[in-house]
Amino acid sequence: MSLFPITITPGLPSIKSIWNTTITPMKSGKENRTQNWVFNRRIVTVTFPNISLLDAKLIINFYNNDCKGSRYSFHFKWTVSENYTKEYIGQGDGTTTTFTLPLTGGADGTTTMYEDDVIQAARTFSAASGTDGRDQVIFNLAPADGELITASFTGYWTPEVRFPDSASYRYDLHDIMTYEKIELIEVRT
Repeated sequence: MSLFPITITPGLPSIKSIWNTTITPMKSGKENRTQNWVFNRRIVTVTFPNISLLDAKLIINFYNNDCKGSRYSFHFKWTVSENYTKEYIGQGDGTTTTFTLPLTGGADGTTTMYEDDVIQAARTFSAASGTDGRDQVIFNLAPADGELITASFTGYWTPEVRFPDSASYRYDLHDIMTYEKIELIEVRT
C-alpha cells in the first residue's frame, strides 16, 4: 500500500461524514430505519491551490500509476495532530493480537483501546511499526471473534482511503496548477 506524496501540502480540507441507512416507508406513513454500518465513513475533500507543475505531476502519477483511479487504496496523513474519539480499528477474530491504527505520531499515554466499548489496558503500544509508519497496538490476548475494536488517540489521522474514478485539475499559469478538489473516500478493509 502506498502513502500519498507527503512532500505536497494540501490546502484546508473539508470532511463529510456518511452513514448507510435503509429507510422503508410503511403503509401508515411512518418509516422503518435500519442502520447498516456500525461506524461512519468519511469523505475528505482536499485542495491543492497553486502548486508547481512538478508537484502536480507527482499527484497525477500517483493517481494514474500507483492507484489507477479508485482501484487501489492508499494512506493519507492528516497535516495536523488532533484528538480522536473511539475511531473504528477492526473486528476481533479470536486469534489476531496486532492491530494497525489509523494514526501516526501517537504515544502510549494518549491512546486508549476498547473492545466492545470496554477499555483494554492489557496491551502494548508500538509507534510507527505498522504499514506506512502507522502506529500499532498489540493486545496480550486476542479480542474475541466479533468484538469491535476502537481507539481514542491524539496524533495524525492516517486513514486508508481511495480516489474516485475521475479527478480534474487546471493550469493557472505557465508552471502553476490547481486541483480544485480531490475527494479521498475512507475505506474499511
